[in-house]
Amino acid sequence: MESHQPGKRKPIGALVDTSVLVRYLTGTPEEMAARAAAILDGDEVLGVSR
Repeated sequence: MESHQPGKRKPIGALVDTSVLVRYLTGTPEEMAARAAAILDGDEVLGVSR
């Protein structure tokens, strides 16, 4: 595990559209919600578009 260094951020690995968050939070449609969960529950640092 990496130690946190003040002033240093991990680079964003991917940007996530807000629709992915909606699928994750609502659980619908099921297949898309499962894909969203796989992305959001992963270890990659994500950014969120506006």
